[in-house]
Amino acid sequence: MANHHSAPTHKVIEVVCLVAMDQDNQILATQRAEDKPLGLLWEFPGGKIDTGESAEEALRREIVEELGIELGALTRLPAVTHVYDFGTIQLIPFLSKVNTRPLLGELQAHAAARWIALDEWDQLQWAPADLPIIEMLQKSELSK
Repeated sequence: MANHHSAPTHKVIEVVCLVAMDQDNQILATQRAEDKPLGLLWEFPGGKIDTGESAEEALRREIVEELGIELGALTRLPAVTHVYDFGTIQLIPFLSKVNTRPLLGELQAHAAARWIALDEWDQLQWAPADLPIIEMLQKSELSK
């Protein structure tokens, strides 16, 4: 039984993100807008899941909205949970292996976007929730 006198638990915010990786093991990183929480930190692009959407549907919608890219096949990766001071994020990454890099349309939601080699990830300042995904990619067979 839940104890109703305990401190309120943060609602878990479900967020999807895209790990786009090209044939050279470069990944697409996007920089958060300056006026957002975690402003100017780098992250994998994506966004919140709307009511009634599956994680994959949400990601496809967000990436079209934010980057103007229609995604091909996606592989769901293990979720990451991260507690920020503004709430708890459950980050659900999807891997998209791309043969040719999609052209980025105008950035609607980000300050910048760039492709970066997986082993150069530390040149960017990443949002903390995204770091375990990078570690997972580096350890995994995905990038072989």
